[in-house]
Amino acid sequence: MKKLIGIITIALLAMVWTCRAVDYNNHFYNQRVYRVALGSGTAPSASELATVGLHNGDFVLNTDDDVLYIMHATNVYTKIASDGTLTLEALAIDGNAVVTGSITGQNVTAKDSLTVGTNATIGGNAVVTGAVTGQNVTAKNGLTVGTNATVGGTLGVTGVATFTATPVCRNGLTVQTNATIGGTLIVTGAITGPINAANLTAGTVASAISIANATNLPTSGLVLNANSKSLLDAADYAAMKVLLDLEIGSDVQAYDADLTTWAGITPSANAQALLLLTYAAMRTNLGLVVGTDVQAYD
Repeated sequence: MKKLIGIITIALLAMVWTCRAVDYNNHFYNQRVYRVALGSGTAPSASELATVGLHNGDFVLNTDDDVLYIMHATNVYTKIASDGTLTLEALAIDGNAVVTGSITGQNVTAKDSLTVGTNATIGGNAVVTGAVTGQNVTAKNGLTVGTNATVGGTLGVTGVATFTATPVCRNGLTVQTNATIGGTLIVTGAITGPINAANLTAGTVASAISIANATNLPTSGLVLNANSKSLLDAADYAAMKVLLDLEIGSDVQAYDADLTTWAGITPSANAQALLLLTYAAMRTNLGLVVGTDVQAYD
């Protein structure tokens, strides 16, 4: 029994030791704040960091443009401009991202949705599981949106744009490589770049569509004028024939097998001449003049 009690006591002591609070006393560090004139638009350089001995968590305020840098490592920092604009190397958000101003970063990952009040400039990839809402969105490499993208201004993607549902772009959409769209593409302005859409509705495009290289479309480019748009907006094939003045029985002749047969016959010069003559002239040309060439009936 004593042996069992001893084993239990040791186990309890081990549990207490494991669950003890973390001791921060020996890890305390005073962050330093530097106010230096680096030149407008200039971030702390690697050589300056080595000389000054900046540490993770130190602050550097550039007094030339009032930009604050929160240092994480050499050339890795969080940048806060004087107007509140936040610049990140990478942004990963497990839930919703709501930014009243603008967002600038290398890579942005939002698990649910991303809402930007003004502009979003992303140097790398933007991956949003939910919806994207913003004024202007620029992704340098690629943009993947799980549901909808509603952009009040211009959506520009240097790489591949993938929309599972419906992207709505108020001004324009520019895609350098491919755009794969699961729903209906609605663009108030111009569309520039290759388009590979499951449901591309040209009637929702207010201005021209300029496509450099598109699936099932001419690689030389396609610009839709007013007539082209009205044709694509036609309710059915019958309405298209009305617009094209190709209604059978009114504008064109219905198909007939006899007409096809006659179309395959090339009449001789004599046969063509007969069609222009009177009956008397026909008899003369045929050598069938009664009383001259043939005997009258008696």
